[in-house]
Amino acid sequence: MAKAATSGQARAFNAMIISRLDEEVLKQIDGGKFQQDAIDKPENFIPNFIEFINNGCRMQVIGNHEVNTDAIPSLPFDGATIEFHKKGGIIKLNPSAIVLHLSENQKDGKVIQGYELRKELKKMPVLSACVLDYLLVNPHLIPEEWKGKYIYFWGTIFRDPNGDLYVRCLFWRGGKWQSDCNWLGHVWDGDSPAALSQVSAKK
Repeated sequence: MAKAATSGQARAFNAMIISRLDEEVLKQIDGGKFQQDAIDKPENFIPNFIEFINNGCRMQVIGNHEVNTDAIPSLPFDGATIEFHKKGGIIKLNPSAIVLHLSENQKDGKVIQGYELRKELKKMPVLSACVLDYLLVNPHLIPEEWKGKYIYFWGTIFRDPNGDLYVRCLFWRGGKWQSDCNWLGHVWDGDSPAALSQVSAKK
C-alpha cells in the first residue's frame, strides 16, 4: 500500500504547481470547461485528481487501440514454428488494464519451470504475441511500471526444430522496449509475470 502524503508535501506540491502557472500556461487551459466539470461532477473531481497524481501526473492512455489476434505473430528466431496460438478476433486493447499475473510458485523467492507454469495458465485469459507485437510498435502505450520486469505472452507458444517450446516476452533494456523468448525448460521467478487479458472483443 502506498504511503500517504503529509500535509507538508501537499503544500509543497501546491506551491510548485502555482509557481509554474504563468500566463502562457493558463492560456492553454479551457477555464470554462475546467470550472463546469467541477460544478457538474463535484463527486468525481477529487478522485480523478488523486488518480492523476498517483499516475505520475500523466494522462492515462484512452483510445481505440485494436489488435487482430487472429493474425500470425512475429517469430522469435529463424526456424521457429507456431505450436499454439490463441485467437480471439479483433480486440480493443487498454494496456493499463492488463493484469500481470504471478503463480503462487513465483512468489516469496520461489521459481517454477516453464512447462509447469504453462499448465497452471491453461485456463487463464493469457494474451498472445499479437498483443506483444502491437505494443512494440506502440511503445508509448506500455505502462511505466512494467520496467524491470519480463512480461510473458503465453497465448502463443513456439517450437524450435528440435521440438523445444518457447514463449516470447517484453522487457525494457538499453533505453527501449524489446522482445525476446525463453525456453520452457527454464524457470520463472517473481520478475516474470504473465500478461492476462482485461480486453474486450470487438462487436
